[in-house]
Amino acid sequence: MSSEAVGAIFTNKLGGLGDDARQLKLERERHEDCAAWLTHGSEWQEWSTSLKSVDGSGPLKQALWIRGSLGTGKTTAMCRAREVLHLPFAQFRVVSYFCTASGANEARPKEETILRSLVQKLSLKPDLSVDKLAQKLHQRTTEGLQQPPTVSNWRKVFEELVSKADQKIVVLIDALDECDSPRTLEGFSKEYETPWKDMPFFFLCSSRYYIQVETYLPGNTLHIFEVTPKLTEREIGNYIDTEVEYRRNKMLSHDSIFYETRQETPLQDMKDALKRKANGIRDATKLLEDINNVSSKSEEMDKLAGLYERLWDSNCF
Repeated sequence: MSSEAVGAIFTNKLGGLGDDARQLKLERERHEDCAAWLTHGSEWQEWSTSLKSVDGSGPLKQALWIRGSLGTGKTTAMCRAREVLHLPFAQFRVVSYFCTASGANEARPKEETILRSLVQKLSLKPDLSVDKLAQKLHQRTTEGLQQPPTVSNWRKVFEELVSKADQKIVVLIDALDECDSPRTLEGFSKEYETPWKDMPFFFLCSSRYYIQVETYLPGNTLHIFEVTPKLTEREIGNYIDTEVEYRRNKMLSHDSIFYETRQETPLQDMKDALKRKANGIRDATKLLEDINNVSSKSEEMDKLAGLYERLWDSNCF
């Protein structure tokens, strides 16, 4: 079997669970400066300076942890980081894992899930062939005794892929708090405490406060970026204003109370309520979808009535 064929099978069979990074992208036209507070911060500047350092001179802090409360824009910041890091002719390679488990019934990633996704991406070459290390792991699962790889197997391949890389590797993992247990983070982080000193490996992660990343990573390798509601409050407001106005043209064919001529009060009331009560950009977007995703006037009226009811309840109680 050709290496290209193995590559196709490998990427299809061994994809990362819940890794919807392709769906998590910023709308550049409308939100070009989204999460600029991250890239303008001193923590990012110091971390990225170490990343771009050629000779490795000066203090080398390889890890950057973005932490904050629910709804403060951590995932938005991680999307921004990935976009900024994907530079043409960069001397490093970015591999990312976005954990999108958001409900009790959704499968939460384990250490093996994250490693599998990272190995899949690291092993795929520009010509769509697969690194021999990953090919051997794939053959182990499909030939002979067909032994399923263990976490140790995945970890070993990951470390070897990083150590043999001809450029620095940036591993970006969003929402570590969505993992199945703290042991997942401990298993992923603690194993690399020693190898980091000799590996071209940089780490960028996000989570809520209760995931104590500093207990797993060496203190002298870690930057911590605090995301506070005050830091992102203005950005959420700008996001709501921009998205509401963006939907105006789409609603011209409907008799929307929010966009009627000389009836600006309902629209402003909705914006104000979203800014006061929405629990971050995710909840604001969910409410705004009630305006946008309609197929008929009757359906629109039903959804708008429900939206108004929720906004009324949130302001009265």
